[in-house]
Amino acid sequence: MESFKPLITHESDKPSDAQDQTKNSDSSIKKLKKGVRLVELWLKRGERVITIDGLSACFKIETLSDVYRLNKGFEGKYAREIIATLKKLGKEGITVNIGAAQGFYTIYAALAGNSTIAIEPDPATFEALQVNVDLNKLTGKVKCIKCAIGDENGEETLFTDGIRNSAPSFIKTKNKTEEVKVPVFRMDEIIEDNPKVLIVDVEGYEEKVIRGMGELRPKEIFIEIHPDFLTKIGQDKNSVHKLLFSMGYELKSQYQRKTKTAIQLLCHFTLKDNN
Repeated sequence: MESFKPLITHESDKPSDAQDQTKNSDSSIKKLKKGVRLVELWLKRGERVITIDGLSACFKIETLSDVYRLNKGFEGKYAREIIATLKKLGKEGITVNIGAAQGFYTIYAALAGNSTIAIEPDPATFEALQVNVDLNKLTGKVKCIKCAIGDENGEETLFTDGIRNSAPSFIKTKNKTEEVKVPVFRMDEIIEDNPKVLIVDVEGYEEKVIRGMGELRPKEIFIEIHPDFLTKIGQDKNSVHKLLFSMGYELKSQYQRKTKTAIQLLCHFTLKDNN
């Protein structure tokens, strides 16, 4: 798949008033059910075992952030596509998880036998990542690195609210009330061997992460793209696609996740066979 079509709603595609009211009602019911589910999960906080495609992992659920990311992480085809790829890889290569958060994909990668590197810059979230690695007895099998990945080495201000709610980012939003200075490295500065799988969730820093790969060429790249963040820093929402196409990748699949304020793109790129 060589081209990417922007997400555009044409005027002729808009529903009638009656259809719109029904859609809004259905949407409200879905949001209510989802909210109830999140509260139920939080009330059951503690250690939880989750089995996906035959892999069972244990996660410590303490905060609403844990609940949200657990719920988000394992919903839909995108997550299952990632885990199927990790299982297929087995012990044959390295998986790098950038923006590893509490380590959900990191844990499944290690359980599938992958040599796994988890990179997370937020101090509070990094602690939660280490807890889950220890909980699954993967200490020594997962390398956890506390830093951010960008297109040049240095230091950046990370905006965060700790592990209470939303994901940290280098772009300030009203709900991120804390600031922390974190080290930033190019990926090719800290990763020596070419990974087979790269998983990226960096809240608007996507293009910088890809540029920081240098000559590294993972066979599979799973990346969450946040167009709302990209436009705030002067980048086009299709810039990540264009960059990866120029580096020899093709788009294998793409899904959408709709939030209250934005549409996120969940993309799977694969390196062409002649690269």
